Amino acid sequence: MQNTEMLRHPVLEVSIGGTAVDKRPSEFRLMTQAGFHSVAARLRYPADSGIGKAGDEITVSLAQDNNSGLYFTGTVYSANTRGAYRELLLTDSYKKLCDTNFAAAYRKEKAAAILDDILGAAGITEKSVTCPGVELARFSTPAIPARMCIDL
Repeated sequence: MQNTEMLRHPVLEVSIGGTAVDKRPSEFRLMTQAGFHSVAARLRYPADSGIGKAGDEITVSLAQDNNSGLYFTGTVYSANTRGAYRELLLTDSYKKLCDTNFAAAYRKEKAAAILDDILGAAGITEKSVTCPGVELARFSTPAIPARMCIDL
């Protein structure tokens, strides 16, 4: 008996600046490094696509059979045409914490309020972490990367 159903495989859905990209990417590569929290990615399109520019917000989802799962969110770090490809280098929001210096001087403040201030200084508006409802007697640091303030 012959099976007429096509093989189904997941498809990448890309949205840049809140708008879905009509063209399918030629390649998507997600890169992580042991001991470092930030994630980087590379997305390639045909060179003539002209898709994306540095600073654009980007989301990549994996979709199959009308189900979609968020795979990556971040920012286009750089966009260049190399040979036959338009190559977008992507970073996640953790890079914002690495690039933002934060100086803290708090007295009798809730840890959650300090965390919100640090994330706000880095331009991060959404969070999925929770913070204990403890009050810190004192919390101060010189200007250091925001990610180090969170570690403290």
